Amino acid sequence: MRKSGVNEMIIRGKEWTSILTRRIAENEVYTSQKGDYILTNATYGLIPIYLGTYGINTATYVDTPSNIIKQKYNGQSVYDCAVDCANQSYGAGSKQFQFSIFEVDSAGVFTKYLWFKERESGAVAKTFYEWDILPGTMEMSPSNMPLKNRIIVEGDTIEEYTPSDKDTWTESSTYWTGGSGMTVGTATGKVGTNSIKGSMAAAETWAWMETTDSDWGSKFYRSDFLNAEPHYVTFWFKVSDKTKFDYCDLQLSYYDGSSTILVEMPLHLIDDWMSYTFNINRYCPGWEYVDAVQFEAGTSGAGEDIFVDELYFTKLVTTKYAKLPASQPYHDFYIKDFNLKSDAECQKVAEGLYEYRKNADRYGSFQLQRGINDLKSGDSVALKYAPKGIDISSIIVRRIEWSGRGGDESMTVYVGRQYSQAEILQSIQQKIDKK
Repeated sequence: MRKSGVNEMIIRGKEWTSILTRRIAENEVYTSQKGDYILTNATYGLIPIYLGTYGINTATYVDTPSNIIKQKYNGQSVYDCAVDCANQSYGAGSKQFQFSIFEVDSAGVFTKYLWFKERESGAVAKTFYEWDILPGTMEMSPSNMPLKNRIIVEGDTIEEYTPSDKDTWTESSTYWTGGSGMTVGTATGKVGTNSIKGSMAAAETWAWMETTDSDWGSKFYRSDFLNAEPHYVTFWFKVSDKTKFDYCDLQLSYYDGSSTILVEMPLHLIDDWMSYTFNINRYCPGWEYVDAVQFEAGTSGAGEDIFVDELYFTKLVTTKYAKLPASQPYHDFYIKDFNLKSDAECQKVAEGLYEYRKNADRYGSFQLQRGINDLKSGDSVALKYAPKGIDISSIIVRRIEWSGRGGDESMTVYVGRQYSQAEILQSIQQKIDKK
Protein backbone atom coordinates (compact mmCIF):
# COMPACT_ATOMS: atom_id res chain seq x y z
CA MET A 1 0.00 0.00 0.00
CA ARG A 2 1.19 3.53 -0.58
CA LYS A 3 -0.03 7.00 0.29
CA SER A 4 1.06 9.63 -2.17
CA GLY A 5 0.71 13.32 -1.61
CA VAL A 6 2.54 16.33 -0.30
CA ASN A 7 4.41 15.46 2.91
CA GLU A 8 2.20 12.40 3.61
CA MET A 9 3.37 8.91 2.70
CA ILE A 10 3.43 5.31 3.94
CA ILE A 11 5.66 2.87 2.05
CA ARG A 12 5.42 -0.89 1.83
CA GLY A 13 7.37 -2.80 -0.80
CA LYS A 14 9.79 -1.60 -3.46
CA GLU A 15 7.82 1.22 -5.09
CA TRP A 16 9.50 4.31 -6.52
CA THR A 17 8.54 6.28 -3.45
CA SER A 18 10.38 3.70 -1.38
CA ILE A 19 13.45 4.05 -3.58
CA LEU A 20 13.48 7.84 -3.25
CA THR A 21 12.85 7.65 0.48
CA ARG A 22 15.75 5.29 1.18
CA ARG A 23 18.35 7.32 -0.73
CA ILE A 24 19.83 10.15 1.39
CA ALA A 25 21.20 13.40 -0.02
CA GLU A 26 24.72 14.19 1.15
CA ASN A 27 25.95 17.79 0.97
CA GLU A 28 24.08 18.51 -2.25
CA VAL A 29 24.47 22.26 -2.83
CA TYR A 30 22.43 24.04 -5.50
CA THR A 31 23.21 27.67 -6.27
CA SER A 32 20.97 29.58 -8.67
CA GLN A 33 19.34 26.49 -10.19
CA LYS A 34 15.71 25.97 -11.11
CA GLY A 35 13.61 23.25 -9.56
CA ASP A 36 13.48 20.92 -12.57
CA TYR A 37 17.29 20.76 -12.64
CA ILE A 38 17.43 19.98 -8.92
CA LEU A 39 14.75 17.27 -9.28
CA THR A 40 16.39 15.54 -12.24
CA ASN A 41 19.84 15.80 -10.67
CA ALA A 42 18.68 14.41 -7.30
CA THR A 43 16.83 11.42 -8.84
CA TYR A 44 19.45 10.60 -11.49
CA GLY A 45 20.15 6.86 -11.63
CA LEU A 46 17.38 5.95 -9.16
CA ILE A 47 14.55 5.52 -11.69
CA PRO A 48 16.11 3.79 -14.72
CA ILE A 49 13.11 3.32 -17.05
CA TYR A 50 12.56 7.01 -17.87
CA LEU A 51 13.64 8.59 -21.14
CA GLY A 52 15.03 12.06 -21.67
CA THR A 53 17.39 14.25 -19.65
CA TYR A 54 18.83 12.30 -16.72
CA GLY A 55 16.44 9.49 -17.70
CA ILE A 56 13.27 11.51 -16.95
CA ASN A 57 10.48 12.31 -19.38
CA THR A 58 10.89 16.03 -18.86
CA ALA A 59 8.87 16.98 -21.93
CA THR A 60 5.66 15.58 -20.49
CA TYR A 61 5.51 15.69 -16.72
CA VAL A 62 8.37 17.88 -15.48
CA ASP A 63 8.06 21.63 -16.09
CA THR A 64 10.61 24.39 -15.59
CA PRO A 65 9.72 26.87 -12.82
CA SER A 66 10.23 30.59 -13.32
CA ASN A 67 12.19 31.19 -10.10
CA ILE A 68 15.71 30.32 -8.97
CA ILE A 69 16.44 28.23 -5.85
CA LYS A 70 19.46 28.35 -3.60
CA GLN A 71 19.44 25.35 -1.28
CA LYS A 72 21.63 22.77 0.43
CA TYR A 73 20.40 19.26 1.16
CA ASN A 74 22.23 17.08 3.64
CA GLY A 75 20.73 14.13 5.50
CA GLN A 76 17.26 14.35 3.93
CA SER A 77 15.78 11.66 1.73
CA VAL A 78 15.64 12.35 -1.99
CA TYR A 79 11.84 12.25 -1.73
CA ASP A 80 11.86 14.98 0.94
CA CYS A 81 14.27 17.03 -1.16
CA ALA A 82 11.90 16.76 -4.14
CA VAL A 83 8.92 17.87 -2.02
CA ASP A 84 10.90 20.82 -0.60
CA CYS A 85 12.07 21.79 -4.07
CA ALA A 86 8.43 21.84 -5.26
CA ASN A 87 7.37 23.94 -2.28
CA GLN A 88 9.95 26.58 -3.23
CA SER A 89 9.17 26.57 -6.96
CA TYR A 90 6.67 28.84 -8.71
CA GLY A 91 5.51 29.03 -12.29
CA ALA A 92 4.67 31.97 -14.52
CA GLY A 93 1.20 32.06 -12.97
CA SER A 94 2.73 32.43 -9.46
CA LYS A 95 1.26 29.07 -8.44
CA GLN A 96 3.36 26.77 -6.30
CA PHE A 97 4.73 23.58 -7.87
CA GLN A 98 3.72 20.10 -6.74
CA PHE A 99 5.79 16.91 -6.65
CA SER A 100 4.14 13.51 -6.68
CA ILE A 101 4.36 10.03 -8.17
CA PHE A 102 1.32 8.73 -10.04
CA GLU A 103 0.19 6.07 -12.51
CA VAL A 104 -1.34 6.26 -15.98
CA ASP A 105 -3.52 3.46 -17.37
CA SER A 106 -2.92 2.75 -21.06
CA ALA A 107 -4.97 -0.25 -22.25
CA GLY A 108 -4.54 -2.00 -18.93
CA VAL A 109 -0.82 -1.23 -18.69
CA PHE A 110 -0.10 0.98 -15.69
CA THR A 111 2.99 3.18 -15.93
CA LYS A 112 4.41 5.28 -13.10
CA TYR A 113 5.56 8.89 -13.59
CA LEU A 114 7.07 11.72 -11.64
CA TRP A 115 4.92 14.85 -11.57
CA PHE A 116 6.61 18.25 -11.14
CA LYS A 117 4.27 20.98 -12.32
CA GLU A 118 2.28 23.96 -11.10
CA ARG A 119 -0.60 23.15 -8.80
CA GLU A 120 -4.06 23.22 -10.28
CA SER A 121 -5.61 26.68 -10.62
CA GLY A 122 -8.63 25.67 -8.57
CA ALA A 123 -11.00 24.85 -11.42
CA VAL A 124 -13.09 21.74 -10.80
CA ALA A 125 -11.30 18.74 -12.36
CA LYS A 126 -14.11 16.19 -11.96
CA THR A 127 -17.55 15.74 -10.50
CA PHE A 128 -18.20 12.49 -8.62
CA TYR A 129 -21.73 11.19 -8.05
CA GLU A 130 -22.95 8.38 -5.81
CA TRP A 131 -22.66 5.84 -8.66
CA ASP A 132 -18.93 6.64 -9.09
CA ILE A 133 -18.12 5.93 -5.45
CA LEU A 134 -17.82 2.46 -3.97
CA PRO A 135 -20.88 1.70 -1.77
CA GLY A 136 -20.44 2.44 1.93
CA THR A 137 -17.16 4.34 1.54
CA MET A 138 -18.36 7.96 1.55
CA GLU A 139 -17.42 9.59 4.86
CA MET A 140 -17.87 13.34 5.14
CA SER A 141 -17.99 15.65 8.14
CA PRO A 142 -21.43 17.16 8.79
CA SER A 143 -22.05 20.68 7.56
CA ASN A 144 -23.44 21.94 10.83
CA MET A 145 -21.57 25.25 11.01
CA PRO A 146 -22.82 28.40 9.27
CA LEU A 147 -20.42 29.56 6.58
CA LYS A 148 -18.51 32.59 7.84
CA ASN A 149 -19.05 34.43 4.60
CA ARG A 150 -18.27 38.02 5.60
CA ILE A 151 -14.62 38.20 6.56
CA ILE A 152 -13.54 41.26 8.56
CA VAL A 153 -9.79 41.66 8.99
CA GLU A 154 -8.45 44.41 11.22
CA GLY A 155 -4.76 45.21 11.28
CA ASP A 156 -2.54 47.34 13.46
CA THR A 157 -3.47 50.82 14.62
CA ILE A 158 -0.95 53.26 13.22
CA GLU A 159 -0.39 56.98 13.56
CA GLU A 160 -0.83 59.31 10.59
CA TYR A 161 0.52 62.85 10.79
CA THR A 162 -0.54 66.11 9.14
CA PRO A 163 1.83 67.45 7.91
CA SER A 164 3.61 64.15 7.37
CA ASP A 165 7.00 65.47 8.57
CA LYS A 166 5.33 67.18 11.59
CA ASP A 167 7.37 70.41 11.17
CA THR A 168 6.49 72.00 7.82
CA TRP A 169 3.91 74.42 9.25
CA THR A 170 6.39 75.94 11.71
CA GLU A 171 9.40 76.26 9.41
CA SER A 172 7.99 79.19 7.44
CA SER A 173 5.85 82.18 8.43
CA THR A 174 3.94 81.92 5.13
CA TYR A 175 1.56 79.50 6.85
CA TRP A 176 0.61 82.07 9.50
CA THR A 177 -1.10 85.46 9.90
CA GLY A 178 -1.16 87.83 12.87
CA GLY A 179 -3.88 90.07 14.27
CA SER A 180 -4.68 92.77 16.82
CA GLY A 181 -1.11 94.01 17.15
CA MET A 182 0.81 90.75 16.68
CA THR A 183 3.26 90.35 13.81
CA VAL A 184 4.51 86.96 12.67
CA GLY A 185 8.09 85.95 11.89
CA THR A 186 10.53 83.14 12.56
CA ALA A 187 13.13 82.40 15.21
CA THR A 188 15.48 79.57 16.14
CA GLY A 189 13.43 76.42 16.49
CA LYS A 190 13.17 73.63 19.04
CA VAL A 191 12.79 71.14 16.18
CA GLY A 192 14.29 71.65 12.75
CA THR A 193 15.62 75.07 11.78
CA ASN A 194 12.89 77.58 12.61
CA SER A 195 9.99 78.20 14.90
CA ILE A 196 7.11 80.65 14.49
CA LYS A 197 7.44 83.85 16.50
CA GLY A 198 4.52 86.12 17.29
CA SER A 199 5.73 89.57 18.36
CA MET A 200 3.64 92.07 20.33
CA ALA A 201 4.98 95.58 19.75
CA ALA A 202 3.11 97.11 22.67
CA ALA A 203 1.31 96.03 25.80
CA GLU A 204 -1.81 94.33 24.46
CA THR A 205 -4.98 93.26 26.16
CA TRP A 206 -4.96 90.43 23.63
CA ALA A 207 -3.34 89.55 20.32
CA TRP A 208 -3.26 86.42 18.19
CA MET A 209 -1.71 84.54 15.33
CA GLU A 210 -3.24 81.65 13.41
CA THR A 211 -2.74 79.18 10.61
CA THR A 212 -5.74 78.92 8.30
CA ASP A 213 -7.42 76.45 5.99
CA SER A 214 -6.22 78.29 2.90
CA ASP A 215 -2.64 77.96 4.10
CA TRP A 216 -2.94 74.22 4.75
CA GLY A 217 -4.52 73.57 1.38
CA SER A 218 -7.20 71.42 3.02
CA LYS A 219 -9.12 71.12 6.27
CA PHE A 220 -8.18 68.54 8.87
CA TYR A 221 -11.16 66.19 8.62
CA ARG A 222 -12.45 63.68 11.09
CA SER A 223 -13.10 60.54 9.06
CA ASP A 224 -16.58 59.08 9.40
CA PHE A 225 -15.02 55.61 9.54
CA LEU A 226 -12.85 56.56 12.50
CA ASN A 227 -15.29 58.50 14.67
CA ALA A 228 -14.30 56.54 17.79
CA GLU A 229 -10.57 56.97 17.27
CA PRO A 230 -8.63 59.72 19.10
CA HIS A 231 -7.27 62.68 17.16
CA TYR A 232 -4.62 64.97 18.61
CA VAL A 233 -2.97 68.34 18.02
CA THR A 234 0.65 68.49 19.22
CA PHE A 235 3.15 71.39 19.40
CA TRP A 236 5.99 73.01 21.34
CA PHE A 237 5.31 76.42 22.96
CA LYS A 238 7.04 79.05 25.10
CA VAL A 239 6.89 82.79 25.88
CA SER A 240 9.72 85.33 26.00
CA ASP A 241 9.17 86.43 29.63
CA LYS A 242 6.62 84.62 31.74
CA THR A 243 6.34 87.56 34.15
CA LYS A 244 4.98 89.85 31.42
CA PHE A 245 2.10 87.63 30.26
CA ASP A 246 -1.39 87.51 31.70
CA TYR A 247 -2.51 84.41 29.78
CA CYS A 248 -1.92 82.28 26.67
CA ASP A 249 -4.44 80.02 24.96
CA LEU A 250 -4.56 77.53 22.13
CA GLN A 251 -7.79 77.99 20.16
CA LEU A 252 -9.20 75.55 17.62
CA SER A 253 -11.75 76.68 15.08
CA TYR A 254 -13.92 73.72 14.12
CA TYR A 255 -17.15 72.96 12.30
CA ASP A 256 -19.70 70.66 13.97
CA GLY A 257 -22.07 70.21 11.04
CA SER A 258 -24.11 73.37 11.56
CA SER A 259 -21.81 76.16 12.78
CA THR A 260 -18.17 77.11 13.33
CA ILE A 261 -17.05 77.05 16.95
CA LEU A 262 -13.90 78.40 18.63
CA VAL A 263 -12.72 76.40 21.64
CA GLU A 264 -9.98 77.57 24.04
CA MET A 265 -7.35 75.46 25.84
CA PRO A 266 -5.12 77.30 28.37
CA LEU A 267 -1.32 77.07 28.09
CA HIS A 268 1.34 77.39 30.77
CA LEU A 269 3.18 80.69 31.09
CA ILE A 270 6.73 79.40 30.86
CA ASP A 271 9.78 80.80 29.09
CA ASP A 272 11.30 77.43 28.20
CA TRP A 273 10.06 75.03 25.53
CA MET A 274 7.19 72.80 26.66
CA SER A 275 5.40 70.12 24.63
CA TYR A 276 1.59 69.98 24.50
CA THR A 277 -0.81 67.36 23.16
CA PHE A 278 -4.58 67.92 23.19
CA ASN A 279 -7.23 65.33 22.33
CA ILE A 280 -9.42 67.05 19.76
CA ASN A 281 -12.29 64.63 20.35
CA ARG A 282 -12.44 65.72 23.96
CA TYR A 283 -12.37 69.48 23.42
CA CYS A 284 -14.33 69.63 20.17
CA PRO A 285 -17.40 67.40 20.58
CA GLY A 286 -19.14 66.51 17.32
CA TRP A 287 -16.45 68.08 15.16
CA GLU A 288 -16.31 67.35 11.45
CA TYR A 289 -13.17 69.31 10.60
CA VAL A 290 -10.74 71.84 12.06
CA ASP A 291 -10.11 74.82 9.81
CA ALA A 292 -7.75 76.98 11.91
CA VAL A 293 -5.33 76.81 14.84
CA GLN A 294 -4.91 80.04 16.78
CA PHE A 295 -2.63 81.13 19.61
CA GLU A 296 -3.89 84.08 21.68
CA ALA A 297 -1.98 85.98 24.34
CA GLY A 298 -2.45 88.95 26.68
CA THR A 299 0.49 90.95 28.04
CA SER A 300 1.10 93.72 30.49
CA GLY A 301 4.39 94.80 28.90
CA ALA A 302 5.67 95.81 25.48
CA GLY A 303 7.89 93.87 23.10
CA GLU A 304 6.98 90.34 24.20
CA ASP A 305 6.98 87.26 21.99
CA ILE A 306 5.36 83.84 21.83
CA PHE A 307 6.98 80.89 20.04
CA VAL A 308 5.43 77.79 18.44
CA ASP A 309 7.27 74.85 16.89
CA GLU A 310 6.47 71.45 15.37
CA LEU A 311 2.71 71.88 15.18
CA TYR A 312 0.95 68.85 13.71
CA PHE A 313 -2.18 66.74 13.89
CA THR A 314 -2.24 63.02 14.67
CA LYS A 315 -4.99 60.54 13.96
CA LEU A 316 -4.94 56.87 14.87
CA VAL A 317 -5.87 54.82 11.83
CA THR A 318 -6.81 51.16 12.16
CA THR A 319 -6.10 49.31 8.92
CA LYS A 320 -9.15 47.32 7.96
CA TYR A 321 -10.86 45.43 5.14
CA ALA A 322 -14.12 43.51 4.88
CA LYS A 323 -14.70 40.82 2.24
CA LEU A 324 -18.41 40.68 1.48
CA PRO A 325 -20.23 37.78 -0.18
CA ALA A 326 -22.40 38.27 -3.22
CA SER A 327 -25.63 37.77 -1.30
CA GLN A 328 -27.05 37.75 2.21
CA PRO A 329 -27.38 36.49 4.90
CA TYR A 330 -24.01 37.45 6.33
CA HIS A 331 -22.20 35.43 8.97
CA ASP A 332 -19.24 37.41 10.28
CA PHE A 333 -15.76 36.05 10.86
CA TYR A 334 -13.49 38.62 12.54
CA ILE A 335 -9.76 38.57 13.22
CA LYS A 336 -7.27 41.13 14.52
CA ASP A 337 -3.65 40.84 13.34
CA PHE A 338 -1.19 43.50 14.53
CA ASN A 339 1.31 42.39 11.86
CA LEU A 340 -0.86 43.91 9.11
CA LYS A 341 0.18 47.51 8.48
CA SER A 342 -2.01 48.58 5.54
CA ASP A 343 -5.50 48.22 4.11
CA ALA A 344 -4.00 46.36 1.13
CA GLU A 345 -2.50 43.67 3.38
CA CYS A 346 -5.81 43.35 5.25
CA GLN A 347 -7.55 42.90 1.90
CA LYS A 348 -5.27 40.04 0.87
CA VAL A 349 -5.81 38.28 4.17
CA ALA A 350 -9.60 38.79 4.01
CA GLU A 351 -9.84 37.42 0.48
CA GLY A 352 -7.62 34.47 1.37
CA LEU A 353 -9.68 33.66 4.46
CA TYR A 354 -12.87 33.87 2.42
CA GLU A 355 -11.59 31.30 -0.06
CA TYR A 356 -10.29 28.97 2.64
CA ARG A 357 -13.46 29.08 4.70
CA LYS A 358 -15.83 28.29 1.86
CA ASN A 359 -15.44 24.61 2.68
CA ALA A 360 -13.58 24.87 5.97
CA ASP A 361 -16.05 22.59 7.78
CA ARG A 362 -16.09 19.84 5.13
CA TYR A 363 -13.54 17.04 5.08
CA GLY A 364 -13.65 13.31 4.60
CA SER A 365 -12.86 10.47 2.21
CA PHE A 366 -14.35 8.09 -0.36
CA GLN A 367 -13.15 5.18 -2.50
CA LEU A 368 -12.97 4.86 -6.30
CA GLN A 369 -11.99 2.00 -8.56
CA ARG A 370 -8.62 2.55 -10.27
CA GLY A 371 -8.86 3.41 -13.95
CA ILE A 372 -11.83 5.81 -13.86
CA ASN A 373 -9.94 8.92 -12.80
CA ASP A 374 -6.81 10.98 -13.30
CA LEU A 375 -6.70 12.61 -9.88
CA LYS A 376 -3.62 14.10 -8.25
CA SER A 377 -3.09 15.68 -4.86
CA GLY A 378 -3.95 19.37 -5.18
CA ASP A 379 -6.77 18.89 -7.70
CA SER A 380 -10.23 20.27 -7.02
CA VAL A 381 -13.28 18.02 -7.34
CA ALA A 382 -17.03 18.41 -6.99
CA LEU A 383 -19.04 15.93 -4.91
CA LYS A 384 -22.74 15.26 -5.43
CA TYR A 385 -23.73 12.38 -3.19
CA ALA A 386 -27.50 12.44 -2.77
CA PRO A 387 -27.82 9.58 -0.21
CA LYS A 388 -26.06 11.76 2.38
CA GLY A 389 -27.19 15.13 1.10
CA ILE A 390 -23.68 16.10 0.02
CA ASP A 391 -23.46 18.78 -2.67
CA ILE A 392 -20.05 20.47 -2.72
CA SER A 393 -19.07 22.53 -5.75
CA SER A 394 -15.32 22.49 -5.09
CA ILE A 395 -13.12 20.76 -2.55
CA ILE A 396 -9.38 20.03 -2.59
CA VAL A 397 -7.90 16.52 -2.89
CA ARG A 398 -5.40 16.29 -0.04
CA ARG A 399 -3.97 12.83 -0.63
CA ILE A 400 -4.69 9.56 -2.40
CA GLU A 401 -4.14 6.13 -0.84
CA TRP A 402 -3.97 2.99 -2.94
CA SER A 403 -4.86 -0.47 -1.61
CA GLY A 404 -5.00 -3.98 -3.07
CA ARG A 405 -3.03 -5.15 -6.04
CA GLY A 406 -3.53 -6.11 -9.66
CA GLY A 407 -7.07 -5.71 -10.97
CA ASP A 408 -8.53 -5.43 -7.45
CA GLU A 409 -6.78 -2.16 -6.60
CA SER A 410 -8.91 0.74 -5.36
CA MET A 411 -8.03 4.24 -4.27
CA THR A 412 -9.16 6.17 -1.22
CA VAL A 413 -9.41 9.88 -1.89
CA TYR A 414 -9.04 12.22 1.10
CA VAL A 415 -10.58 15.64 0.54
CA GLY A 416 -10.70 18.86 2.50
CA ARG A 417 -9.47 19.33 6.01
CA GLN A 418 -9.89 21.70 8.91
CA TYR A 419 -7.40 24.56 8.98
CA SER A 420 -6.26 26.30 12.10
CA GLN A 421 -6.30 30.09 11.95
CA ALA A 422 -2.50 30.07 12.35
CA GLU A 423 -2.08 27.85 9.28
CA ILE A 424 -4.35 30.03 7.18
CA LEU A 425 -2.67 33.28 8.19
CA GLN A 426 0.78 31.80 7.63
CA SER A 427 -0.17 30.68 4.12
CA ILE A 428 -1.62 34.08 3.26
CA GLN A 429 1.35 35.92 4.75
CA GLN A 430 3.66 33.88 2.49
CA LYS A 431 1.67 35.12 -0.51
CA ILE A 432 1.95 38.71 0.71
CA ASP A 433 5.70 38.37 1.24
CA LYS A 434 6.20 36.72 -2.14
CA LYS A 435 4.45 39.50 -4.02
